[in-house]
Amino acid sequence: MIEHYFGPIRTLDELVERGQLLQAEGYKGLYEEARRQKPTASMALCWCLNEPWPTAANLSLISWPARPKPALAAVADACRPLLASARIRKFAWIEGEAFDPELRWLYDGPTETFPGALEASVETTDGRRFPLLTWEGGPLASNRNLAGPKLHWVLPALGGERFTLGIIFHDAA
Repeated sequence: MIEHYFGPIRTLDELVERGQLLQAEGYKGLYEEARRQKPTASMALCWCLNEPWPTAANLSLISWPARPKPALAAVADACRPLLASARIRKFAWIEGEAFDPELRWLYDGPTETFPGALEASVETTDGRRFPLLTWEGGPLASNRNLAGPKLHWVLPALGGERFTLGIIFHDAA
């Protein structure tokens, strides 16, 4: 699966780094999706938090002996009370496809809030940035989510190994 997304693996370090990136993005997507489906989905759980012995590969968030993996930080980020989230339908994209994530504010706070604005952009591994939109979300009621716009950007030739959807949050205050 790792080679499907990244191509041939040349070193063990490359295998570990790329596998951990897929794990982190996969868990992040799962936890955010469970939050987007609230109240129908009431929770998301990680079956294996801490690996109890040395292994070559596993789905734990903490590897033996008590070393946090990048997926632990990704899950923590996905569970913040106020989160700008993007539903992305797949991991692999090619030039000419329509990149079309759906944006949402996810809010689990106890009182109404105004989250401010978010700016969405695509950032490439060679440092280029493509601004896509700015969205003023409006007020959020207590413990509610707010559906936002769906992006539609036809991918140009980006070069490099990967690109990232960046969401920059601007506080309303």
